Amino acid sequence: MLATADSPCNRHPSSRLCAFARNCVLSFAVLLVAACGDDDGLVLDGGTDVGADSGVDASAGDVGMPTECPEGSFDLAEATEDVPFVLPDTFDDTTPTWMRPVDECPADALSTEAVPFVAYTYCNGRGVATDYAFEVNPVDDESEIVPVLVAYSGAEVPSDATACGRYEEAFAGFGVEAVITLAPFEVVTIVSTSETPTSGEIQSLATPLPAE
Repeated sequence: MLATADSPCNRHPSSRLCAFARNCVLSFAVLLVAACGDDDGLVLDGGTDVGADSGVDASAGDVGMPTECPEGSFDLAEATEDVPFVLPDTFDDTTPTWMRPVDECPADALSTEAVPFVAYTYCNGRGVATDYAFEVNPVDDESEIVPVLVAYSGAEVPSDATACGRYEEAFAGFGVEAVITLAPFEVVTIVSTSETPTSGEIQSLATPLPAE
């Protein structure tokens, strides 16, 4: 089960140095996502059926409980609060576009304009449930990018993009953040996108938060 909760925006500024930079191309497939709640808390059905690379060890007698991060996901085990996992990107004419969910999750509609996006799947490889702050930050404080973060439970974005679990939007030049709790080896797909068609540099960050 994947749970999320709110935290203050811009907790981790965009000026942090990139600790890691990797490219990932994700395929799109159908994924069942359950209902989402309000800003005081959110519960998604994270599921464990993420294909042959789910990390499930049936021989161990613990069917349905993943034991490793699936292939193609970014393992956040080495990320720290001081050195988060960072992926830099540039929105330009070559960036893929999509019709993003509008305002909330699950969404009632998709945007009427195609906007740039990048999507990354993250895995909690720590072996214990961990809170992560996922962020989308424009690199330039004067940027006209209005960042939007959309979260989907599981290893892929569903064919129905309205079936999201979390939607966060900021103002131009400011970062946006969503805190999501991941169970051991659970995965979440984070889409870094924008409110409108735009160009410029962004960073997608994932930072483990200290246990309370």
